[in-house]
Amino acid sequence: MKIPSFLQPIFNLLTNPKKTRVVLILVLCCELILNFFIVQKVPYTEIDWEAYMDEVAGPLVHDEWDYTKLRGGTGPLVYPAGFVWLYGLLYKLTDSGLNIKRAQYIFIGFYMVFIFIVLNLYAIIIEQNSNNKEEEKESNTKQSKQKQKQEQKQKQEQNQNKNKNNKKQEKRRKKEKEQVQERRSNASSLLTKFEFQPWVLICLAFSRRIHSIFVLRLFNDPLAMLLFYFSVYLMIKNRWWVGCFVYSLAVSIKMNIFLFAPGLLLLMLKTHSLLKTFFLLAVCAITQVVLAIPFLLVNPLGYLNKSFELSRKFFYIWSVNWQFLPEDFFLSNTWSISLLVLQLGCYIFFATKKWISHEKSYKNALNQGKVTAEHFIYILFTSNFIGIAFSRSLHYQFFVWYYHTIPYLLIKTKINWLFQILILLAIEIVWNVYPPNAYASLALNLLHLFILILLFLKPVPKPRSENTKKTN
Repeated sequence: MKIPSFLQPIFNLLTNPKKTRVVLILVLCCELILNFFIVQKVPYTEIDWEAYMDEVAGPLVHDEWDYTKLRGGTGPLVYPAGFVWLYGLLYKLTDSGLNIKRAQYIFIGFYMVFIFIVLNLYAIIIEQNSNNKEEEKESNTKQSKQKQKQEQKQKQEQNQNKNKNNKKQEKRRKKEKEQVQERRSNASSLLTKFEFQPWVLICLAFSRRIHSIFVLRLFNDPLAMLLFYFSVYLMIKNRWWVGCFVYSLAVSIKMNIFLFAPGLLLLMLKTHSLLKTFFLLAVCAITQVVLAIPFLLVNPLGYLNKSFELSRKFFYIWSVNWQFLPEDFFLSNTWSISLLVLQLGCYIFFATKKWISHEKSYKNALNQGKVTAEHFIYILFTSNFIGIAFSRSLHYQFFVWYYHTIPYLLIKTKINWLFQILILLAIEIVWNVYPPNAYASLALNLLHLFILILLFLKPVPKPRSENTKKTN
C-alpha cells in the first residue's frame, strides 16, 4: 500500500519520531487559536462556578474557618483545602467571581499549560521508543553484516564448484525473494508505523468535552489533573521530592487523584528503599496538613469528614456510566461494595501479575533504581483506568480524569491503529451524549471492559533499557 506522493510530507511528519517536537508545537498553536475561538463564540454555561465562589468566600470574606459551614449553591464544600486556596485566588483575580470572561481567559492559560505537559509526556515516550528501536536496528545491522561475511565466504567456496548458469539462477531467485519481502513490508508499513508516533499527539487535543470542561465550565477537575501530570513529569525526571509535593497539591484540589495512588506507591517501592518511600509519603501527608492548618485548628473532625467524604452519594441523573441500572440499586450500599471489591481485586491482579511481570517477584522489583518513562506511565495510567472502570459514578467533568490516558492505553492493547482511533472516537461520542442514557452508559462500560481485558492480555513495557539514562 503506497502513500500518494502529495501526502508523503504529511505522512512523514506524523510518523517520523524526529518530528515529534514540530507536531507538538503545531498542536499547541492550533489549541491556542481554538480555545480563544470557543471563549469568544460559544456561550458560557454556569454549573459550579458560582457555588465555588460562595464556598471560598466563607474563609476569605466572612472569616469562617469551620469546614462544615462552608456551602455553595450546590451544597456543602466537599473538596480538600487546596481547592479553597486555589479558587480563593481565582476569587480575587475575577472580582469576587463576577468577571466570568476573565476567568475563562485564565482557564485558557491553565489549559495551555496542561496540554503542553501532557504532550511532553507523550513526546518522551515516542522519543524513548524511537531510540530503543534505533539501538536494536544498529545491533541487528552488526549481526547481519557478520552473517553476510560468513555467507559470502561460504558462497565463494561453493561458487568455485558451480558453473555460470547456476550462478545466474541463484541471483535470480535471490532477487525475486527480495522483491516479495519488499512488497510485503510496503503493504504493512502503515500498520507498523502507526504506533508510538507523532500522530498520537493530535489525539490528545481537540476533544469537544475536554474544552467544555476547561473554558466553558471552569471546573476544578482539570486543575487537579494539571498538577498531577506535572508531578508525573517531575518524577520521570527523577525529581521525586518536588513531584510528591505537587502530587499532594493535586490531591488537595480533588480526591480523584487517589486513583493513581496504588500504581504510584508501587513505583516508589520499585525505585527507592523502604525508608525513602516512607519519607516521600511523609511529604505527601505533610503537604495536606499544612494546607489544612487553619481549618484543622477550628474543627479537625469536621474538616476530615467533609474534605475526604468517602460515603458521599452521587446524583443518579448525572451518572454517565450507570444509567442502565435502576436508581435504587445504583444508590444502594450493595452496589458500592460490589464495585469496591471488583476494583480492589483488579488492583491486586495487576499489582501481582502485570506491574511486576518482568521482575517475577516483589523481592526482585523493590529498590531497583530508575525505571523507563513508559513503564512509569503504564503503571500510573492503568492504575487510574481501573479506578475509572469501577467508579461509583462518572459525571461529565470526570472525563478529564482519564481522556488523555486513553490513546496510550489503546496503543498498548496492540490492536489495529484504525480500531484504536474508532474506540477513542466512540468514547468521545458517548461522553457528549446529553442527557446521559442507558444505551450510552452500556456502550461506555463495554468499551472500558474491552480495553481492560486487552491490557490484561498484552505485555507490560520493560522497566529498564540500555538507553534509559539518555532518554530521561
